[in-house]
Amino acid sequence: MNRPRLNHDVLLHIASLADRNTLCVLTETCQLLSRHAARFLLEDAVSLKTDKQIMSFLHFVQRDRQHRVPHIHTLILFSHVKPSSLVLKRIGPALRLLFRHLSSPGGALRSLIMYRVERLVRANPELADLIASLETLEEIRASGVGQFSATMLQASRSHLQDAVLAIDLDEVDDEEDLREGWYPLPLLRNSQQSLQQLSIWYSLSAPAGLCFPNVDSLELTRVILPATQHYVRAFPNLRNLTMTDCGPPPIPPQIGLELELFFLNLTRNRREQESFGTWQELSRYEGSALMLYLMGILCPIRSLVIHDKDGSTGASVLYAVIEDARPERLALNLTFGGIFTEGLWEMFEQPTLSTVLAHLEFTVRLDGREGQDHQVITALENMIQVILPPLTSLLSFKLAVDCTPPRRVPRSISPLGEDRLSPFDTELNEWDLEGLACDCRRTNQSRSLKSIDISLFGHPTWGARRFELNPVHVSASVPLGEERAGKAGY
Repeated sequence: MNRPRLNHDVLLHIASLADRNTLCVLTETCQLLSRHAARFLLEDAVSLKTDKQIMSFLHFVQRDRQHRVPHIHTLILFSHVKPSSLVLKRIGPALRLLFRHLSSPGGALRSLIMYRVERLVRANPELADLIASLETLEEIRASGVGQFSATMLQASRSHLQDAVLAIDLDEVDDEEDLREGWYPLPLLRNSQQSLQQLSIWYSLSAPAGLCFPNVDSLELTRVILPATQHYVRAFPNLRNLTMTDCGPPPIPPQIGLELELFFLNLTRNRREQESFGTWQELSRYEGSALMLYLMGILCPIRSLVIHDKDGSTGASVLYAVIEDARPERLALNLTFGGIFTEGLWEMFEQPTLSTVLAHLEFTVRLDGREGQDHQVITALENMIQVILPPLTSLLSFKLAVDCTPPRRVPRSISPLGEDRLSPFDTELNEWDLEGLACDCRRTNQSRSLKSIDISLFGHPTWGARRFELNPVHVSASVPLGEERAGKAGY
C-alpha cells in the first residue's frame, strides 16, 4: 500500500502553523522540512539566557550555517552573572563565533537586545568589536551600559532606527566620568540621520552638539536635571515625549535646596526657550504634571496624558501645565484625594480649555484610605456638574473608577466563608452608571458631546456590564484580575 503524499506547499503551510516544539521535531526529518522549519524557528526572536542555550544554539546554526544565519533577525542576550565569572569567559568563544557569522555578508540581524551588556563585553572585549562591526542593525536595546559597552556603541557601523539605552551608574568608575562623558547621545553618532525613536534610562541631561532630525518619539526615565533646550536642539522635529521619574537629584531634606533647584530648573528652561526657540508643537506628552512643569515647555501639546501615582500633584501645578499646553485631548490618571477639593475643576471654565478641548478622560484610583469612601460618589458627580457645562467643543467624555483594593488590606470574610462587602462596596455596586451618563448628556449645554463612557473596574463583585444609550456608550468592566493587561517595561 502506497503512503499518502502531500505537495510541498501544503507541507510548508502546515509547518508555518506549528508550535516551536513541533518545528524542532520537523528539523530532524527531511532536508526540505529541516530547512524551512529552521527558518520559521529563527524568524521569531531568539532568546539566549544560559551558557547551555548559547552552545546549543551555536551548534544548531553551524549545522546549516549558509541557510540559517540569514533568518536570524532578532537576538536577545542575557547576562545574569558577575563580570569575573568563568561562565562569561567560557561562552565568549561561542558568542564570538556566532557574531562572526552574523556580521558575514549573509547576516541579516536587525534587532539586538542585550541585558547587562557591560558584564558581557567587559569579560569578552573582542565580542564588543564584533557587535560594533554589524551593519544591518535597525534596533538596539541595551541595559547596564558601562564604559566598555559605551565604546562599542560609539563604534557601531549600523544606522539605527530605534534605540533603548539604560546607563548603569554602578559601571562608571568615578563620579567625574559620569559628569563629563556619560551622555547617551554621542553613543548614537552614527545614527544621526536614521534614528526615529529613542528611550534613555538613568542619565544626565547635557548638550551633545548632535542633531537627530528624524526622531519623533523620545522617552526619558530617571534622567537628572532635564534641560528643555538640549532636547529642542537635538530633536527639532520631536512629536511625542514621555517622562518618568525625572527631575533634580535627590537632596536631603535638611539642606533645604530641593525646592530651589526645582524653580531654578523651571526658570532656566523657560528663559532658554524664549531666547533660542522651542518646538512648534508636540503631538503627545505622557508623564507626571510636575515633570512637565519643570520642563516649562512653551509650545502647544495636542494630547496630554498626566499620571499622578501618589496623589501629590497640586492643583496649581496641574492647572499651569494644562493652561500652557492648551490640549485637544486630556487624560488625567489621578488618585482620589485632596486634589478633588482644591478648586481644580474651575480651570475648565477658562477659554484656553473650554473652546479647545475635544476629548476628556479621567481615571480615578481609590487609595483605600478610611474616611473617604462616602465622599467618592458625591465628589465625582459634583465634578461632572462643574466641568462639562463650559466645554463647548467637547466631543467625548470618559470616566473610569479603579476600585481595586490595596494589596495590604485583606477582604473581610463572613462566617460562611463568603466575601463580606463593605458599605462602600455595596454603594459602588448599586451606583447608577446609566443615570450618570444621562446626567452627563444633559449637563453638556452645547450638545457637542457625542460619546460618553463610564466604567468601574477592580470591584470585588462586578461582572461585565454594559449600558448603551444612543448615542451614549456606558460600560462596566470585567471582574478583578481580568480588567487590564499591562505592558511590560524595558
